Amino acid sequence: ELIARLKEAYRRPYPFQESTLLPVKSSATALMAKEEKEEARPAIGGHGGTVDEGLAYHAFLQHADFARSAAENLARLGEEGLLDEAALALLDPEKLERILALPSIASLKGKRLMREQTFLVSLPASEVMPGVSAADEIILQGAIDLLAVDEDGYLILDYKYSSHDAARLRADYAPQLRLYRKAVARAAGIDERTIRARIVNIMGLFEVEM
Repeated sequence: ELIARLKEAYRRPYPFQESTLLPVKSSATALMAKEEKEEARPAIGGHGGTVDEGLAYHAFLQHADFARSAAENLARLGEEGLLDEAALALLDPEKLERILALPSIASLKGKRLMREQTFLVSLPASEVMPGVSAADEIILQGAIDLLAVDEDGYLILDYKYSSHDAARLRADYAPQLRLYRKAVARAAGIDERTIRARIVNIMGLFEVEM
């Protein structure tokens, strides 16, 4: 009887097994990869352009003065060595003007801007990891393409270079933008529901409200 009781005790499942499987540290990219694997979705692709083109446009927006024209920005970025000749050759001035005219980009003039804003925050796993109920906090890191601050609060802009439509972008990148919102809310001490977030599709020249 004693042996049976001992076996029952030691074979009892550990009630916090899920917590032992949590990573100590993760990132937006890792969380997206995990969710795609669990949902058996194909890897994010279909970008339609080259990786170098996407990087060149992203770099332009990273350094652009949104109060200036595309031509003025291209001249300045070249003179200051912020973009090399190879990157400049991949940029279409006409397309850049259309990008700068997108509502979210055009609204950035005069706002306080934080570009490539890195973060390192501790958040409950149940809030950021799909299918996880454990409330243990894990450390999460990432970088927000652009965080703007104005009288209406915070606006997160995430640049994508993709041929996907708005519905696909919204579905693919919802976990990433959700994490960004939570990171900004934790850092600023505000309600995450007050934070606006949009994807700017550089290739398709449209925005996606998240």
